[in-house]
Amino acid sequence: MGVHQWDITVKQLGNYLFYQYVGFIIWIILTLLLKIAILLQYLRIFVPDGIRGFTFWASHIVLWANVTYYTAFVFTFLFVCDPRPFFWDKTIAHGECLDIFGINIIGAVFCLVSDLIILLLPQRVIFRLTLSRGRKLSLAFLFAVGIFACITSAVRLYYNVKLWKNQTDVTYQLGFISLWGTVQLAAGFWIVCSPSIPKTINHFRGKPWFLRVETSLRSRLRKGHPKSEEGDPAQNPTIGGERNQRAGREVVTDIEFHELVNKTEASITSRADSGPV
Repeated sequence: MGVHQWDITVKQLGNYLFYQYVGFIIWIILTLLLKIAILLQYLRIFVPDGIRGFTFWASHIVLWANVTYYTAFVFTFLFVCDPRPFFWDKTIAHGECLDIFGINIIGAVFCLVSDLIILLLPQRVIFRLTLSRGRKLSLAFLFAVGIFACITSAVRLYYNVKLWKNQTDVTYQLGFISLWGTVQLAAGFWIVCSPSIPKTINHFRGKPWFLRVETSLRSRLRKGHPKSEEGDPAQNPTIGGERNQRAGREVVTDIEFHELVNKTEASITSRADSGPV
């Protein structure tokens, strides 16, 4: 994880802090880009053309709040020390820094709050759609993967507060913060990509190789069944008759634009964006 500060040399400490400095700036930029991508995706999926309701304005407010904050955060962190190399080179005389750990706590709090808002934004629209309850729950679950980002934000906040309270072993605590920051980025990429997963599955379901793999997996899971049941097309629905049917079937969580917007535009207009918050 991290290395204890008393187990490294002054030179190693300088290198460690330098890489932390560069890595954190990259992390801020990537986090901002991921949140922009997620919010633009919300606008494309949940806001019909010409509608300026709650979802539209809430998404734009959160988007521009993130752009403003993270841009300011990058410049603050770039010049957090005077001279700047004093961040990683503590041998420089008369150097000084702002309260770096306090700034990080503010950043972690903002990150957690914005993650929670981004998590809840699509849920409001989904449960106002004119769809079956099962369909709504499936869509809600698909977008609820953002809860993992919220968990990682909360853990990062915990370790930032812990480091702020006790700064005797900075390198060790920064190891945990860096780890959970990496996990948070992974969760962000997952959130961005998750809406396309059902469409990808639908695309590959009609491919012969996908059907062979699916049939093989089903056969392995049915080890207790007679061999004839696995090889008989009449008894195995994945071979033969139902093949074309499965190829054209939509996954229950398919959230293509026409599915959530064009088919439910009236519902979003009258119930989600014009109704009470």
